Amino acid sequence: MEQWFDGMLLWTGVWSLLWVYCWVTWWRSTAPRAVLHTSFSYSPTRHDSTSSPITVTLEMLKRVARETTSTANDEQTWIWLRRVEAIGLQAVEARLVHRQFKLSNLLGEGTYGKVFQIQLADVNYPICIKVAKGIRCHEYNLKECEMLACLGDVKGVPRVVGVSLQPDAFIMTMHGNCTLAKCIRLRTRMPSEKLLLRVLQDLSGVLAKIHQRGLCHNDIKLNNVMVEPGNKTSFTVTLIDFGLMSRYGCYPFRIARKGKIKPFYDPELMRHEKTCSEATDMYSMGYLMRVILFSFPTTARHIQRLATLAMGPDSQRPSFLQLEDAFSNLAK
Repeated sequence: MEQWFDGMLLWTGVWSLLWVYCWVTWWRSTAPRAVLHTSFSYSPTRHDSTSSPITVTLEMLKRVARETTSTANDEQTWIWLRRVEAIGLQAVEARLVHRQFKLSNLLGEGTYGKVFQIQLADVNYPICIKVAKGIRCHEYNLKECEMLACLGDVKGVPRVVGVSLQPDAFIMTMHGNCTLAKCIRLRTRMPSEKLLLRVLQDLSGVLAKIHQRGLCHNDIKLNNVMVEPGNKTSFTVTLIDFGLMSRYGCYPFRIARKGKIKPFYDPELMRHEKTCSEATDMYSMGYLMRVILFSFPTTARHIQRLATLAMGPDSQRPSFLQLEDAFSNLAK
C-alpha cells in the first residue's frame, strides 16, 4: 500500500511539472513581445498607420522651452541656456514627446543614454532623440551637442535639431536603418566589393574632415557607421555616436583601463599612456578593416596591409586622407 501511495505521489509530481512546462510554453508563444532594437542594428521602428496622428510640432517644443526658460530662476538653467545658445542651437521642451519614449521606438542604448525614434508633425525627415540616463550623464549630452555643432558643415555627421533640459536630451537627424555591421551580415544590402570599398572611402573622408578640426571620434566601430542605400550604385555614409568625441590631447575615458581592453580601442590610449590623436582613431579604423577582411575576395591582401599599418607603431600609421586615397584607388 505504501509503495502504491509513493508511486501516486511521484506521478502526481511529474504531471504537475509537465502541466507547468506546457503552460509556460503556451504563454511565451502567445504573449505580446516588445522588440528591442539595440545599438548593434540601430534599426528604426516603423509606426503603425493605424496609430493616433502626431500633433506635436517642433515649433511647439521651441515655444514651450522659451516660456519655461524665461521664467526660470535657478542659475543652473541660465548657464545651460547660455551654453546652448553659444553653440548656435535652440532649446526645446522634450517632455511634449515623452509618450514616444517607449520600447517599440527604442533604437539603441549606450553608456550615457537611450536613443528613440520620434515624429513631429512639421518635420518631414527622420529624427530621433537621445535621452540621458541620469544626472551624471547631463554633461556628456551637452558635450556631444557641442561637438556636433562644431561639425555642422561636415557631410556624413548627424545634425542637432534641438536641445532639451527637462528631460535631459537632444533631438537629431536619423540616417537610415542599417549599420555597416548589418550590411556585412546581410550581403544583399552590400552587393559588391567595389561598393564596400567606396563605403570605406567615404568613411575615411568624413573622419579626415573631423581630424582637420583637431577632433577625435574615439569610438569607431561597425555599429557606429550608418549606410543608407540609394539605387544599386549610390549610398550615403553617416558616422554616429559622438559621446566620446574630444579634442586632441585629451583622454576620452577619465579612468585608465587595466586588464582586458576592447579590441577596437588603442590599448595605449586606454591605459593613459598617450592622449587621443589621429593615430588613435586610425587604430580603431585598422581593427574595423581587419574584422571585415573576409568581405574582400580580390583586394584582401591590400586591405590586410592597410590594417596592419593602421594598427602598427604611431609613426607608421597613415592619415585618413591617405587612407581615403588608398580606398579610392582600390575601388577603381
